[in-house]
Amino acid sequence: MSRSRFYESFKRQLACTPLEYQHQRRMQRAYQRLQEKCSVTEVSYELGYQSLSHFSRRFHQHFGISPRQVTQAHKLS
Repeated sequence: MSRSRFYESFKRQLACTPLEYQHQRRMQRAYQRLQEKCSVTEVSYELGYQSLSHFSRRFHQHFGISPRQVTQAHKLS
């Protein structure tokens, strides 16, 4: 299968590009790890982000809250 055909098929089946899918999976994993009381820095590097600020920005864009807000919310509960 060619790259372009794979891309089209992937997008038709999952309604997003492979890159968007990878981003969604990484963000879901990040949220899960933060709920497990892991540090924001640890989660960022675990998921392959080279920059903590880039991770935080992408997380906020995806969920509308900062990673720190997730960790603080779970400290209270």
